[in-house]
Amino acid sequence: MSLHSVIAVRVWTTSFLWMLLYPGCVTGLRISAFNVQTFGQTKAGRADVMDILTKIVLRYDIIVIQEIRDIAGTAIRQLQQQVNDNSNGAFYNLTLSIRLGNTNSKEEYGFLYRTDRVKYLREHLYDEGVNNTFEREPFMIEFEADVQGLNKFVLGAIHIKPDTAVEELIGLTHVFDQAKTVFSTEDVMIMGDLNADCSYVSQRDWPRITLKSDPAFHWLIGDEIDTTVKSTDCAYDRLILTGSDFYSALVPGSAGIFRFDTEYGLSATQAERVSDHYPVHFELKDRPVDNVTDGENGQSVTRFSPRVLLAAAASTFGAWYHHRNVEL
Repeated sequence: MSLHSVIAVRVWTTSFLWMLLYPGCVTGLRISAFNVQTFGQTKAGRADVMDILTKIVLRYDIIVIQEIRDIAGTAIRQLQQQVNDNSNGAFYNLTLSIRLGNTNSKEEYGFLYRTDRVKYLREHLYDEGVNNTFEREPFMIEFEADVQGLNKFVLGAIHIKPDTAVEELIGLTHVFDQAKTVFSTEDVMIMGDLNADCSYVSQRDWPRITLKSDPAFHWLIGDEIDTTVKSTDCAYDRLILTGSDFYSALVPGSAGIFRFDTEYGLSATQAERVSDHYPVHFELKDRPVDNVTDGENGQSVTRFSPRVLLAAAASTFGAWYHHRNVEL
């Protein structure tokens, strides 16, 4: 065997094993929350804005859209259609809350999610009972996905009213408690525009918001992160997570904001037509292998994720093709 052949074999073997055994090489489950400022028919009628929104949605496997104000319900469905027309065969389903709000200004929450990546299980709108803490009650969905150490998890959307931000943030404790009871899980995240900074929540307010100091809750977007598009510097949009399995499934360092203006080369005016907020996001680790039980003999069988095998095969083919060209 020639030296080139020996090297090639080693490259093939290393590439294949690396792709199979190293989870970091696999694209994780991408999840986002995005306040699309005053999303209605006017914004949906701007082709340039809808093109940007489509690109943003396609970055994620699940995205929560907030501030849907279209009473006819056509704007969000137009976005869904445009996303699916540009998704290379993937299908994004849409689940909407009812219209929410204590005044004439009503909003909906919308979850867009890839059906080949996640499975919708059930939904729940937070029940306030006789209280009236929230301007728009949190809307929660339980999903199932192929995630390391985490089979099912709950995502809750909320858009907090600026004038009552402190009271609503305090009330989120009860939202988490209700979600854990309804869905029978500890793995819950509340995400969205919490207006949790600047003039709406001052430093002297934080001691009253026990979720912030409770070590059981992880705030993935820190106070120092500017989630606003304009010249303000405020961490309004947040991701609050609880549950040890949920936290362990996070890809380290994946939480942050998506600066769509920088990514797509938009001017300040163009960016503000899209929204006055940046999407916040995080990523969960894909499960590289599945341990399943054989139905006939009860043995534990290791089954690799098809996407991992495909990536490994592609890597191996690349090494072989390169070697073939060198030999020729």
